[in-house]
Amino acid sequence: DVDFIKASRCRGIATSAAADTADLDAWLKSASKTRSMAVMDKASVAEDAGRREAKTTNAERKARLANELSGPCQAFKG
Repeated sequence: DVDFIKASRCRGIATSAAADTADLDAWLKSASKTRSMAVMDKASVAEDAGRREAKTTNAERKARLANELSGPCQAFKG
């Protein structure tokens, strides 16, 4: 469940960064089959938060998000 929520956050960041989300979408689609509604709701909140946070103009935060996208988020790509 934690990985599913993390992957959803990564998708939100990637969407705002105009990055390719195909691998994340496939991973999330496959993993969503066994998730409860509570987890799906938390994942949706995490994705929205990632999307909002990625719209920042703060250079330090943008760098941190870029590192997150190129680091931990890579675990959810094929």
